[in-house]
Amino acid sequence: MKIRFSPIAWRQFDYQHVLSTFNLGTHPEVTWQPFVGDADVVRARSRAATSFLLDTEDDLLLMIDSDIVFNDDEIIRMCRRTMEHDIVGGLYWTRTPEGARPPCSLEKRVRVELGSDELHPLRYTAGGCFAAHRRVFERLAKDLPLCNKDDLRYYPFFAKMIVEDPDNGTIDLSED
Repeated sequence: MKIRFSPIAWRQFDYQHVLSTFNLGTHPEVTWQPFVGDADVVRARSRAATSFLLDTEDDLLLMIDSDIVFNDDEIIRMCRRTMEHDIVGGLYWTRTPEGARPPCSLEKRVRVELGSDELHPLRYTAGGCFAAHRRVFERLAKDLPLCNKDDLRYYPFFAKMIVEDPDNGTIDLSED
């Protein structure tokens, strides 16, 4: 298993995130390529995925946003699960006006224990902490245009979507 770790940041990395990154870098299966300085996080995520697809032979793309703190061993376990399940999202808390909440929609309500290895089906998962197998991007790239064929090239893998949710009506999904 070869993992391309592409942290995404607009301006800077959170100090605690950097410490997490150092620990992840001690794992021999991980190579690191950050994407920094693009205020359009949709384009930054898409550029990271396109570079992973076209410039590497790595098995998995791991993206973790610059303000998320994580445990390297848990992330490696998440990546191992991705080899079988194609896309695995890690739970983390977001800041919202209503307070912190996980940025995903579980298929059914479950209690998720911190550090648990148990997988739960998701309707939607966030892009702030997730891993995807190469075959996901290979399939998607077949039907997408390659934009900006210069050094800013990318397939628009992370386009914003409006979806009809059976429980919540119309949902505006961000790049996550």
